[in-house]
Amino acid sequence: ATAGTAASQLRLPAVVQPNAYREVIVTSLVSGRVTQVHAELGAHVGAQDPLATIYSPELAEAQTSFIAARAEQSVHQQRQTRTQRLTAIGAATREELEMHEAERARLDAEVEIARSKLALLGIPEDRTQRLTGPQDVITTMPVRAPLAGVVTRRAANIGQNIDPATPLF
Repeated sequence: ATAGTAASQLRLPAVVQPNAYREVIVTSLVSGRVTQVHAELGAHVGAQDPLATIYSPELAEAQTSFIAARAEQSVHQQRQTRTQRLTAIGAATREELEMHEAERARLDAEVEIARSKLALLGIPEDRTQRLTGPQDVITTMPVRAPLAGVVTRRAANIGQNIDPATPLF
């Protein structure tokens, strides 16, 4: 026997799969139609990079519901203030004032429900506060990469109708 290095190889059949803990399936928060695809298969993306753009009537409807609820709340607040003044001088009953207070509580709850829905759909609070009329409503939403990585699957295609359960990337 002599001293030296020996090279040996061991070949085994195997299947190589991505680490499931590092793979993320990206879906949209809203239903709608894919209008743009920004990331292709194999593309390197950073966290929060736009992958696709979705046109969503659901998103527009949620915003208009919030605007309408807030407008109704504002009008009712004026009525309640007027009734408080009338009650103070005896021109309105305490019962009328209590009915206005109960209605105000209901309208406050409607505004908060609409605000929460917008938050769930991914609309930031500062954007929600700027919603004052139809001109402020946005109808498209970007689908962003949740973390940096490589696009290993792409199912999103322009014109495709999707819902929040549809895997896009």
